[in-house]
Amino acid sequence: FTSICGGYCIVIFNPFTDALSTQMNWVGSQRAFNIAVATTLLPIGAMCSCFVVTFLLSLGRLLTLRISMSSLLIGSFIISFSFFFAVPQRNSILFAIMAGRLFVGCGVGLCFATLPLYIREVVPDKSRGAHLTFHQIGNTLGLLIAFLLPLAFPNKLGKSFGLYGLFIAGFPIFFGIIQFIIQIVCFNYETPKFYISKDQIELAKQSLRQTYSDERQVELALQQITTGVQIEEQQTDSVIGIALAVACGIAIFQQLTGINAVLYYSGEMFIARGEQVAKIGTALVGIAQFLFVLIATFTIDRCGRKMMLILGSILCALFLFLFGYAYNLHHSSEQVFLFLYIAAFSFSHGPICWVYISEILSSKLVGYANIASWVATLMVSLSAPLLLNKLNGNLFYIYGMCTLMCIPFCIWCMKETSGKTEEEIKAMFGPVSYTHLTLPTKAQVQISVVAVSLKK
Repeated sequence: FTSICGGYCIVIFNPFTDALSTQMNWVGSQRAFNIAVATTLLPIGAMCSCFVVTFLLSLGRLLTLRISMSSLLIGSFIISFSFFFAVPQRNSILFAIMAGRLFVGCGVGLCFATLPLYIREVVPDKSRGAHLTFHQIGNTLGLLIAFLLPLAFPNKLGKSFGLYGLFIAGFPIFFGIIQFIIQIVCFNYETPKFYISKDQIELAKQSLRQTYSDERQVELALQQITTGVQIEEQQTDSVIGIALAVACGIAIFQQLTGINAVLYYSGEMFIARGEQVAKIGTALVGIAQFLFVLIATFTIDRCGRKMMLILGSILCALFLFLFGYAYNLHHSSEQVFLFLYIAAFSFSHGPICWVYISEILSSKLVGYANIASWVATLMVSLSAPLLLNKLNGNLFYIYGMCTLMCIPFCIWCMKETSGKTEEEIKAMFGPVSYTHLTLPTKAQVQISVVAVSLKK
């Protein structure tokens, strides 16, 4: 539910930019500036939150997720009530939008850093990839809701302006309340790895019993996680640096595909074709993302992260070139190529980036990779409207070339993590010093499992 709210809040301004500008009398350079501010304050807030996410994760993954949801709700409330109660005072609305977007950005940043890590630490290794895509499924479902909303609103909001503000807050509030109830009733526990890192072994076993019904599996998983934690603590700086560089590279290339130029400004890109075309084009973006991220759920563990990312990069680049060409010609096929580009992104770069970062980095490092991602997001979101105005469809040729550069990076730098345990993944990026480790041998693990069986 946090992912749904995050995805919804990221793009909710996109489909309403034209109607909002009309209602607020934003024209010319003022319109461009205010939309850019409302858009870019979210990645700024997300980037700032990543500087403190390591500290918050040390206090608890569940606590960090609750702080994330709370920040999303506060931001949504600020924006909603400013629309509903301050319609005549347009300057105050703009200020409230800025403050609200910052709060929303902080919540989104914490969500994207924490949720994949939380899922990674509570699910079995064999189904890790499929479960981790649930984060992206929730994100794209939130995007889809935001992109379909304009179909229920007139092009000129008029008296519906305050109602629109309530809609902005209504969905995050609804999902936020459901999330808090579910967390309290069903998921009111930290991850086993968090408990082990705090030497709370009994609590770790209780957490593992939420996943495994067999006590022998609980004991075996406990031994494996303990080994992984010990290896993680003994990793050298060079090994950590290599893993972090690869994770940051994957995160940056995800943004250099131009995805957020499309998500943030698809309404602006198609508005010259007519308001109805803009609404349809924006809705197609949401539909394509949601449908094709579902495909990744079934293929990510079978095909592997590396192969899917390489294939996705090839297809994304191809459709970006075709979309740029059709966009320059104002050809009707432009929306078809946009749909295919979003589809290619959604089963590859979209979910795999967050899956891979959570797999190869510890809780102490995920914040840095997320900072790299949000810096790249900020660069794309700031430059996209200016470059689109100057370069027109040629901008997508640039994104296509950047996407092609991701292919050799994946071939040479990316290690396949599908089906591997945490200790195996950590060992792929370089040797680990085992001098101070007390690793259980296979025989010790078997003895431990037999002992548990005898107790039963």
